[in-house]
Amino acid sequence: MKYFKLICIEGEIIIIADDAMEAGYIGLEVSNQMNYTLIDVEPIKMTSKDYYPNKLDVIMDIDSDMFDDLPFDEFYEWRVCSHELVPGIHSVIRVTNKTTGKIREHAYKSRGHAVRKVKSLMKNPDVTFSVATDAGVVGYP
Repeated sequence: MKYFKLICIEGEIIIIADDAMEAGYIGLEVSNQMNYTLIDVEPIKMTSKDYYPNKLDVIMDIDSDMFDDLPFDEFYEWRVCSHELVPGIHSVIRVTNKTTGKIREHAYKSRGHAVRKVKSLMKNPDVTFSVATDAGVVGYP
C-alpha cells in the first residue's frame, strides 16, 4: 500500500491505495462525494523513518452522512466473528508461547506446509496455537 495526495482546489486529502490507477479512481470518488474539484493525484515518498501524522481530527470533522449506517451487530459479525484471508494464502497459524507470552503468526500458501507446521507445534507443550483457514478458525489445545 502506498500513500497518495489528492490535490483539490478546496484542499488536500491523503489516501492509501495499491497503485496510482486505484488512487486516481478513489480520488475521483472521494472528491465527488465531498464536492471538491480534483486537480491532481501525487504519490507521497515515505522512508521507513518518516512518521505518518495522526489524522483523527480531520476524520472526526467529516460529515457523518458520508458514511453508510452499520448497526453494531452487523459490524461485530463482520469484523470480530469472521475473518478474510488474502487470496493465495491457505492458512494463518497464530502461535502463543506460554512461558514468554510472545505471539507469532505464520502464513502458508500451501496446505502441506501448514500441516507440517501444525505437527511440529503439537509436539511442543510450551505453545498454544490457532489455525485460520477459509473454512474457519480452530484452536489447539
